[in-house]
Amino acid sequence: MSSHEQKRMEPYPTAPLPLVVRSMRAVRQCQDRRPGQPGMVVLYGLSGLGKSTSAEMIAIKERAIYVEAGESWNKKFLLQQLLKQVGYTLDTMPRTIPEMMESFCTAVSAQRVPVIIDEMDFLTKKQGMVELLLEAHQKIANPTILLIGEEKLRYKLAKWPKVHNRVRYWVEAHKINLDDVQDIIAADNKALNAEEENHPGIIDFDPKLLEAVGALCEWNTRRMRTNIDLMREDAQARNLTALGLGDYDLSKVYTGNPDQGGMI
Repeated sequence: MSSHEQKRMEPYPTAPLPLVVRSMRAVRQCQDRRPGQPGMVVLYGLSGLGKSTSAEMIAIKERAIYVEAGESWNKKFLLQQLLKQVGYTLDTMPRTIPEMMESFCTAVSAQRVPVIIDEMDFLTKKQGMVELLLEAHQKIANPTILLIGEEKLRYKLAKWPKVHNRVRYWVEAHKINLDDVQDIIAADNKALNAEEENHPGIIDFDPKLLEAVGALCEWNTRRMRTNIDLMREDAQARNLTALGLGDYDLSKVYTGNPDQGGMI
């Protein structure tokens, strides 16, 4: 990953959620495996549970090659994006797909870093894309490839037995709980205090309020983070340093419901 990309992906300081810890452990154990053993890890689960955040943190910590696939991608474009991550430019990279594959695998073998493919579901819909990653797994010396997608990804990959059989670890994303939310808030408060002592954004949230909000947003990581920010903004606007269950209008809770609107 280039220094520019690493800076762009640097996450806001937060607590290492269990999914981040589990994903990081799987990738590191995969890297430490005996040569000749399967080298793929699959991280899958519902949207908003922290999969991409986990991937970005792994990319930063392990200096991994990271790409987020798109609906419009084809083989050539995927390899172009991967080659950019190992230092090539459009002017210097090979022109044919076989040459691009060889150059990429040679570079990754030399750098000895993981490869992360986010939004893998898009690639399962395109002919030859999954096979392309299988070829990379076969040609990179002792590879570690992390594939990330939605909750049905593990079943989609079953269509390719040669890929499915090379998955060493399956990591399922789960919903967070109250302890996780309190860890997020504590990490946020620490970061805010580092910016300014007694920062007005440091709010004492009542666990009963967090429980109520968590239930409404179904303990979805992304939605819960959004609600923490919304509650913090509400408290600051009213010059409050603490927020209890009776202090916050629960109709303002962001639930992800498409009919929800008018929060501002």
